[in-house]
Amino acid sequence: MGRQLLCKRQRSMVKNKADLLKTGEAGIWKGENMKLSSAKRILAGGLCGIMLVSAVPPAEVLAASDISSVVESNLNIKESQIRQQLTGDLILPDTVEGLDGASIQYSVAEEDAPYVKVEGNTLKITRPYAGQGNYDFTLTATVAANDASCVKEFPMTIREGDKDDSYAGYLYVCFANKGGSDVQQIHFFLSEDGLNWTALNGCNPAFLAGSDYTDRVYKTDNVNYAVAEETNIEETTAGDASVLFPFEGEDQGIRDPYMLRGAKADGSDSDKVWILATDLNTMAPQYGGNWGTMSHDGSTSLFIYETEDFVNWTRRWVDVGSEIEAGAAWAPEAIYNPEKDNYLIYWSCRVATDGYSRNRIYCNETDDFVTFGPTKMYEQEAFYKNWGKLVNANDGYGNIDTSQLWVADTETGDPYGTVYRVVKDETDNHIELMSADSVLDPNVDYDSSDPGRITPYEKDGTLFTTLEELNGAGYNDYQRADVVWNWFRNESAGNHFQKIDQAGMEKYSGAYEGATMFKFFDRDEWCVMIDYYGKNSVRYEPYVTYDLSQPDSIRKVSDGYGRTGGDVGCHGGMIPVTLEEYNTLLDTYNSDAGVDNYHALSYISVDKRELEEVLGQLDEAIRDTEHYTAAKIQKMKNWKSLGESYAEDSTVSFEKISQVVTNAKNLMGEVKPEKLNTWSYEDGNWYYYNEAGEKAKGWLKLLDTWYYLKDDGVMATGWLKLGNTWYYLKGNGAMATGWQLIENTWYYLKDSGAMATGWLRLGNTWYYLKDSGAMATGWLKLGNTWYYLKDSGAMATGWLKLGNTWYYLKDSGAMATGWLRLGNTWYYLKDSGAMATGWLKLGNTWYYLKDSGAMASSQWIGKYYVNASGAWTKTR
Repeated sequence: MGRQLLCKRQRSMVKNKADLLKTGEAGIWKGENMKLSSAKRILAGGLCGIMLVSAVPPAEVLAASDISSVVESNLNIKESQIRQQLTGDLILPDTVEGLDGASIQYSVAEEDAPYVKVEGNTLKITRPYAGQGNYDFTLTATVAANDASCVKEFPMTIREGDKDDSYAGYLYVCFANKGGSDVQQIHFFLSEDGLNWTALNGCNPAFLAGSDYTDRVYKTDNVNYAVAEETNIEETTAGDASVLFPFEGEDQGIRDPYMLRGAKADGSDSDKVWILATDLNTMAPQYGGNWGTMSHDGSTSLFIYETEDFVNWTRRWVDVGSEIEAGAAWAPEAIYNPEKDNYLIYWSCRVATDGYSRNRIYCNETDDFVTFGPTKMYEQEAFYKNWGKLVNANDGYGNIDTSQLWVADTETGDPYGTVYRVVKDETDNHIELMSADSVLDPNVDYDSSDPGRITPYEKDGTLFTTLEELNGAGYNDYQRADVVWNWFRNESAGNHFQKIDQAGMEKYSGAYEGATMFKFFDRDEWCVMIDYYGKNSVRYEPYVTYDLSQPDSIRKVSDGYGRTGGDVGCHGGMIPVTLEEYNTLLDTYNSDAGVDNYHALSYISVDKRELEEVLGQLDEAIRDTEHYTAAKIQKMKNWKSLGESYAEDSTVSFEKISQVVTNAKNLMGEVKPEKLNTWSYEDGNWYYYNEAGEKAKGWLKLLDTWYYLKDDGVMATGWLKLGNTWYYLKGNGAMATGWQLIENTWYYLKDSGAMATGWLRLGNTWYYLKDSGAMATGWLKLGNTWYYLKDSGAMATGWLKLGNTWYYLKDSGAMATGWLRLGNTWYYLKDSGAMATGWLKLGNTWYYLKDSGAMASSQWIGKYYVNASGAWTKTR
C-alpha cells in the first residue's frame, strides 16, 4: 500500500561514514566483528533503516533490526491499508504487539495543518469543503524501543464534503419476505453504510408508490397481485413507479432483481440504470409449490426496467430462453465487457437437451438492453468432480445464481483489471468465489458456439451422443453429470474462471444462494451478500473482504448489520447511489407516512460548512459601512437571506449553495474605494468605480469620451474585438475615432469607434481600408479591377503619371484599358494600363499614337497615311 519504513539510532552520534570506518578511536565502533562489506551496507543509509550508536555490540544492532521487522509486521492502520476516505476523527494504535514498553509518536507535515492534526493517539480530521477535492497526506509513526527508533509512514486520505454527485449511500433492490411468505415484487431498501438497510415505501412493493397504472392492478391475497381485465398492457410500459409491476408476466411476480449502471466507453449511457428480474411467482396455482415444475414449465422471459432518475421508468419483457428449449430463465445479472464495449446478460436455467437434468448459466450480448444477441451457454461448472462420488444428487451437480464484478488494477489504474465471480454449487448449496482476466473465455469462439450442440463423449467404453442413449445406460446422477458436462464443455463461453478457496464462506451450506457483490465506495473493501433462505427472519447476510484475490480472506460479518424492524429483503442486488439519488429515492418511495410498517429516513444534506462560514462573514460585512456602499450592503443582505433559507433546506443542491458562496465572497472582496465615480490605479491597471462603488464593466461614457472596461474591470487599451467589430482604445483608454496612425499604419475609426474596412468616402475623396483596417496605398486589385491609392490614401482619378508612364483612372477609380475617348481624342491604354505611344498593331490594323497619347487621324505620318479612324491605309 505504499507504506515506507525507516529505522534509525541516535544520528547525532555519527558524523559521517569515514568516521565509522576508523579503528581504535573512542566512541567509534571497530569493525573487527563485521566484514567491511557488511558495515558499508549498514552505513549506506539508514538504507536498511538502522544507524549505529557508539560502542554498540553486534547483538544490539540485530535487536534494532528486529524492531523494524516487528513494526513493519505489527503496527498497522487499517484505514491506510484499505485507502479509507476519512470523514471523522480516528483513534490510532498506541501499542505494538511484540514490543512491550514501546512508545509511538505520530506526526503530520506542517502543510497538512488545515485538515489534520495529531492529539496523542487521536487523528483529528477536518474535511475539505465540498468542491475542494479529497486531501491526501502522510501520517508518520515514530516507534521507540530498546534505544532504537523506527519510522513508518502511512498514506491517508480525507474525503471532501458531500456534493449532489458524491456517493452517499447504497440502494438494494430485491423481493421481500413478510411473515414467512415471499412478496414477489420489486422492493427498494436504502443504506448509508451498506450493512444496515431500511425499506422504502414501508417495505411494500415499489410499484405502489406510483399512480399512473396502479388502478389497473388489484390484490388477490395478502402478498399476490393481478392485472385487471381489459388492461392494455402496451400502455403501461413507460411512466412512474407503477411501471415496475410485471404486467406482461405469466404469474404477475418478480424475483431475483439485479441492478447495474451504464458503462459504455463513450459515456453515452452513463446516466442509465437497469433492473433485470426473473418472471416468476412461486405461489402461482399452476405450480402447486413444485420447484421442479417451475424449472420445467416456467417463463423463459426476463423483465428489464430502465431509468435515468429513479422516478420515471420504462419496462421490457424479453424472451431469452425459448430458442434453447429452456424450462425457465432465472436470476438474471449483467456485466460490462470492455473487450467488446457491450454487456453480457447471464441467467440460470435447465434445458431439454439433457432432459432438464441440471441448471447452468446461459447468456446473451446486448449494447443497450433493448436488442439482444442469440442465447449462448456461459457457465457449467464441473462441481461433480469436486465430490468424486454420488453425493446428495441435487440438480445433477448444477450451478445457479452467478454474480460478477470488476476490480481495478491498482498498478495500472485500469478499472477492468480482474473479474470476480460468486456462484452457487447446487450439490450442497454453498457459494464459491472465482476469478478471471476477461468476461469471456478467450479460447472459445463465442459467435460460433452452440448451446445445444453435443460433442459425443465416451464413458465406460460406450460413446454417448444422445439423451436417449444416456437414459438407457442406467447411470446414477453422478455418472450422468460426467457425461452431460463433457457433452457441452466446448460450448461454454465462461468456464475459464479459477477457484479461490474461501473456507470462511464455503462452510455455510444447506440453504444459501443468490450471492451478489458490491464494493464500498469509500474504501478498498468488498461485500458479498448471500441469501440465507433457510431463515426467513434473516435472509441476506453480509460477508466482507479487503482483497478478493486472497484465499480465505472473506469473513462473515458477525454484528453491526441488519434491517429496520421486520423488513426482510431477499435475493437482489446493490449499487452505490449519489446524494442526489438517495434523496430522490426518499422523495419518491418514502413519502407516505401512513403506509403500514413505514420507517422514516432522513435526507442526506450536501456540505454546508462553507455556506455557514460565509453567512457569518456576511453578518459582519453588512455592518461595515466604512468599506462598503449602501448598494453593496443591500446586495449582501439579499444573498444572506437566500443563504439562510438554503442552510435550513435539507434537500438544497450544492450548485445553489455555491452560487451564494461565490457571489457573497465577490461582494465582500470588492471594498468601497476612497472616492466613488472615479478612476483607481491598482496593481498596474486602471479601474473605474461607479456610483455603487463597484468596478464598471463594458462601455463607459464619461463626458464626451467612451472607455471600455473588461469583464474583470480592467480598462482596455489598444485593439479590442467585440463580436465581429474592432475598436481602438488609446493609451489613456479613450476610444479612438477618425484617422489614427498606429505603428506606422493609418486606420480609420468611425464615429461609433468601429474600425472601417472596404471603401470609405470622406467628403469627395474615396479611401480603401483593407480587411486588417490598414489604409491602402499604391496599386490595389479588387476582383478583376485595378485602382490606385495615392500616398495620402486618396483614390486617384483621371490621368496619373507614375515614373515615365501615364495611366488613366476612371471616375470610379478603375484603371482604364483598351480604347479611351476623352472629348474628341482617342487614347489606347495597354492591358497593364500604360498609355500607348508610337505605332500600335491591333489585330491586322496599325495605328499611330502621338507622344501625348492622342491617336493620329486623317494625316501622313512620314510616308504612311492614317485615315479618319486612325487606321494606316496607304504608303507613298
